[in-house]
Amino acid sequence: MENNKRKINIQVWKKIALVAGSFSLIICLLIIANYIQLKRTDPVNIKTINLLVEKLSQNPEDNELREDIRALDLLARKAYFTSQWQIRTGGYMVLIGLAIVIIAFQIISSAKGIKPEISPDPEEDFLTTQLLTRKWVSVGGILIVITAIIFAFLTHNELGNTFAQAAGIQKDSLNNAVEEIVETENNEIIPEEEIESSIIDTVVLSEESTLAIEESIPESSDSANVEKSEKDEKILSEYPTYKEITQNFPTFRGPGGNGIAYHKNIPTSWDGKSGKNILWKLTVPLPGYNSP
Repeated sequence: MENNKRKINIQVWKKIALVAGSFSLIICLLIIANYIQLKRTDPVNIKTINLLVEKLSQNPEDNELREDIRALDLLARKAYFTSQWQIRTGGYMVLIGLAIVIIAFQIISSAKGIKPEISPDPEEDFLTTQLLTRKWVSVGGILIVITAIIFAFLTHNELGNTFAQAAGIQKDSLNNAVEEIVETENNEIIPEEEIESSIIDTVVLSEESTLAIEESIPESSDSANVEKSEKDEKILSEYPTYKEITQNFPTFRGPGGNGIAYHKNIPTSWDGKSGKNILWKLTVPLPGYNSP
């Protein structure tokens, strides 16, 4: 009875090893096929989407075409993430199948009893050949599994590198566009010296024009002089100089929004109770700790 049970157990473990080995082999072949397909096709640059984008650039008001592009792009993204999940899951399944095969072979080898006597029968060569065949089959299966794991790793890295390169290209193009915009803006910006000289010229011209007007037109009353002085003050206060802008600016992050402070000896600590480094205070009508 014990021998029959042992034989039954050995047969069961042989079947388990066969099923696990076949399963691992199929998964390995699928991973290798997936890697070959990835090398042939580009998951980023899809021809159909590129053609639809070209059509949309020719007719940007076509909302149906825009929705079709979004749907195809969503399908492409889903396919990409699904392929990544399949590669990871396939690698884990191959490792589990290989572990089951190794455990089954260990149980089978331990269940077999060691014969105390070795008879020089003609079947000895057959048994030796059978053992060698099993060993080579096991070695070949292990090599296939290792190859599949390597291909799975390469596929995962290839997908990551492909999308990283695509993102880098888009980032470079965006940076180039921003640099071009900045260059054009810099070309249009008037230098500070020209601004100050133009302001001085306008002030001088305005003074000369007012003097000419005063000489040509007689003084009528004091009110006319007051109006002229107010006009002169308005002309002079139309645009502040660069120095005035750096000293007093009504914008966030300083003059031009560049985040550069031109003042020196700026305080870094304040004390509301003692009034340290505080120029003015206002009472808060309601209880609170926010700034007025």
